Amino acid sequence: MRRIALLVPLLASPALAQMSVSAVRETQKIRPTDPPPASPAGSISLSCAQNEFCAFQVEVSAGAASVTVSDVSLSALAEPGGGTLADATPLVYTEGFLDITTPSNGAGATGEWPDPLIPAVDDFYHEPRNAFPVTVAAGQNQPFFVEVHVPTGQAPGTYAGEATVTASDGSTASVAVAIQVRGFALPSTSSLPSAYGFGWDGPCVGHFGGYGAPSCDDQQLEALNALYFQDALNHRISISELVYAPPIADGGGSWTTFDALYGPFLDGGALTGADQLQGAALTEIAFTADDTAPATYAAWAQHFQANGWYDKLFDYTCDEPPNGCAWTDIPPRAANAHAGDPNFRTLVTTSIGDATQAGVLSSIDILVPIINAMWVEGQGSQQASYQSFLAQPDSFVWMYQSCEPSSSCAAGTEGGQTGWPTMFIDEPAITNRVMQWMDFAYDAEAELYYETTYAMETQADAWQSQYEFGNNGDGSIWYPGKPSVIGGTHDIPVESFRMKMLREGFQDYEYLHLLDTLNDDAFARGQLATVVTGANDFTADPAVLEAARLAMAAEIEKDLGSATGGSTGGVAGGSTGAGTGGTSGTTASGGATGAAAGSSGSGGSAATSSSGGSGSGGATAGGASGGRGTAMGSSGSGGTGTTAAAPGGTNGGGAGGTPSATGSCGCSSSRTPVGLDALLPIVALASLRRRRVAGRGAH
Repeated sequence: MRRIALLVPLLASPALAQMSVSAVRETQKIRPTDPPPASPAGSISLSCAQNEFCAFQVEVSAGAASVTVSDVSLSALAEPGGGTLADATPLVYTEGFLDITTPSNGAGATGEWPDPLIPAVDDFYHEPRNAFPVTVAAGQNQPFFVEVHVPTGQAPGTYAGEATVTASDGSTASVAVAIQVRGFALPSTSSLPSAYGFGWDGPCVGHFGGYGAPSCDDQQLEALNALYFQDALNHRISISELVYAPPIADGGGSWTTFDALYGPFLDGGALTGADQLQGAALTEIAFTADDTAPATYAAWAQHFQANGWYDKLFDYTCDEPPNGCAWTDIPPRAANAHAGDPNFRTLVTTSIGDATQAGVLSSIDILVPIINAMWVEGQGSQQASYQSFLAQPDSFVWMYQSCEPSSSCAAGTEGGQTGWPTMFIDEPAITNRVMQWMDFAYDAEAELYYETTYAMETQADAWQSQYEFGNNGDGSIWYPGKPSVIGGTHDIPVESFRMKMLREGFQDYEYLHLLDTLNDDAFARGQLATVVTGANDFTADPAVLEAARLAMAAEIEKDLGSATGGSTGGVAGGSTGAGTGGTSGTTASGGATGAAAGSSGSGGSAATSSSGGSGSGGATAGGASGGRGTAMGSSGSGGTGTTAAAPGGTNGGGAGGTPSATGSCGCSSSRTPVGLDALLPIVALASLRRRRVAGRGAH
């Protein structure tokens, strides 16, 4: 990929004479010994939606002598009219390197690869860490990762500034940075549900050497783990195995501690910072108990129904049978779950062919095939084989990736096929970003991943090795941020480069999904085809992916502009469903219809609605009778809107249903439209399940 470089004149200063500074796209891994960039241009242009994290890299390449970098910073970003990116605090990371001794597969290589990201100032306690100073050895490169959150409601336009590298002698070199803010917003809660695993004591082991007093007792464990759960949620990932102490045993117990610890994650109250995905909520959570008695399942079902969380709950009935359990273990456990509540979803990671052959398909509600079972080499897509299963009430197909088929899955043995999505450190960055494109391509209704802290649990030092199952990185997306390693006084999660790529992939999915909800799936599929042509056939060029994103962003703005008939309008609120309107439509009947939709419940589906008429606000629509519909208020036309009740009530719950969101008025703003972007609506979508069919049949 072409890297855009600012080559510093040799007469500037001793430090500047020895280095070049380059702006680099986010989807590229820069190794220390890569050839230095040669292009003289010193700028980078980015395009991001509101409520999206916009990222790029700054690469410092040393010449004949080493160079010490004491700081990398991003200036305020402003548009020509004087507007700035409000509340946009950049995060700057020094990219650490992991020395790979055994390649993951043929695409990997030994030597140093970028992965751990050490923050200059962390986003948890806002403490300075030891990202700087950093010395770049002669003839080598040092990348820095920079990201900024574009606030919801930010006026569309192009905001420009500079990223500045300061050398140890005080001299500086800069690259120009421009961010085009698009005329729409992404939801805080991911439209692609996910269920990522987590080792309950992984952080305890990684940070303190193990579970127990004095450093990691029960209370300390819960507090430390919560930082990881928040960090995942801010990367649009749901940790589904977050429950440490089961609240119920044999049907009895207390939910007090559970609700205090995990309620905010389920309700959307865990992230509140200005530079975070405010309102983001978990999309999936796994049943956790020491027993599988029907009464325990019933207690979970009743509590989750009462709190409006039930469509997030599932039972991880078996993982990869016959390895994780015997095939014969599945029907009795599933029967207990369904005896507790007929709508309790049971999940098994297997293909439909294997489940059918083993005679357990009728016990499974969520089938999760590995990606190479959804697309089989020599046979192509297997989607058609799942259609009869999906036609049954409340049956779902998710998808996952693993060590297979991209590595040997055996420690010490190099093997596997290249060209698949992976979590591997020593593969190109695009392989870490493309899985969510695959989810859309194969209509996966959620993404599962088995673990995220595995190396902390198994390696003597996760900072030295994340080699497991014949590859580097599988099962681990964090490093333990110990003060002894990164400075500061508090322990924090340290994200990997791969985790940033995961977030990029989840953000990409939102573009595809938004086009789908705007009845423009054909355009989405067309752009998808430029990036992905098969599960093991996708572009190696990040520029192709970026071109698809730009085309989709323009199409979304076009669709929203023609759909609303007004200037700017819409809804915001992400997971909570609390709508806030934009500028009213320019005609009496032209208010924006915020393209929000809720998940259908067991009895009905959520809908969206807007109404015209002299300032009358859009209505909130809920699920049909008995449903768990999610709804958001949409903006009305002209003037200040008022909330109008729609069937199902203003809280989105139908008769007999549990409300899961509250609609609010679509109120006009006074922002003056400037330029084409300002004439386009700002819309944040509510998280939408693609399928949530009512009424699971008897088991």
